[in-house]
Amino acid sequence: MNRRNLVAIITTGCVGLAGCTSGQESNNDETEPESGDDEDDDTGDEESQNGPIVVIEDSAYSESRSSNFVGVEGVIKNEGDTQYPLVTITVTFFEDDIQLGSGTDVVDNFRPGMRYEFDAVAFGVEPARVDRYQISTEP
Repeated sequence: MNRRNLVAIITTGCVGLAGCTSGQESNNDETEPESGDDEDDDTGDEESQNGPIVVIEDSAYSESRSSNFVGVEGVIKNEGDTQYPLVTITVTFFEDDIQLGSGTDVVDNFRPGMRYEFDAVAFGVEPARVDRYQISTEP
C-alpha cells in the first residue's frame, strides 16, 4: 500500500520502540528518525503522562516526499486496571522546534489489557519538512 511508504526524510535516532510511553517523542525505527530533544535518545525510560496507556509500536508514512500529508500508524495498550470511556491519541509533527501540524485518532471503551491500532494523519504538512514527531494520549 503506497500510503505506508515511510517518511524517508526523518533521520537518525531510536531503534526499537517497544515500551515507549504516551507523551513520548517517537519515530520510525526503520528510517531511524531523530527521537526527542536530548541527544541520548533514551526513549524507553520516561514515565508515562497518563499512567498505564503505552505506545507499543509506531510507524510514520506518506505517499511521497512531495505529498501534502504525513501520518503515523501504531498500537497503544491499556496496561492498567482502569477502563477509559474515551482516549484521544495525538501525533504532533515538528521541524526543529516548530510545530508543523498534528493528527488525532480516538478509541472508546478502552478496557484493561486492550490494544488499539491508531492512525493519525496531519494534512497540509510537507513530509520533507518533518524531522520528528511526538505521540501523546489523553484519557
